[in-house]
Amino acid sequence: MNRILLILAVLTLVAGVSVAQPAVGSVSGRVVDASGNPVAQATVTFHVQVPPDTCGGCGGNGNGQCDGSGQGAGNGNGNGYGGWTVVTTTTDAAGFYLIPELPVGTGWARACKPTVGTAYRTIEIVEGANTYDFQLAPLGRRFLAMN
Repeated sequence: MNRILLILAVLTLVAGVSVAQPAVGSVSGRVVDASGNPVAQATVTFHVQVPPDTCGGCGGNGNGQCDGSGQGAGNGNGNGYGGWTVVTTTTDAAGFYLIPELPVGTGWARACKPTVGTAYRTIEIVEGANTYDFQLAPLGRRFLAMN
């Protein structure tokens, strides 16, 4: 009887460990104005469409976790509704930003500061570190982005 209980306990532990975690990557970069000067307190937003075999987006600026419902829950401003994860952050005084965790996928990103300008770009998040810099176009010229 004890042997059966031991086997059941081991199988339960193995089953719990084998649950696949969604693939994630970090994103960092810098936001500058049209002259190349850093832009402090710019808003940077990433919209990532996650593959259908994940949990519908495991959102957040940190430890997003799937709950099996198709929605993600993170400890940041992310949400995973409808297969998209949307995360917003702001730049520091030197124009740098960091999003420590985003699900792997493709989509688009926007950086903006109302008094300076806006930049949009397509993105592809891969496992590991990703870098996307933005050069804000003056208001009215919105599609200037750095490579």
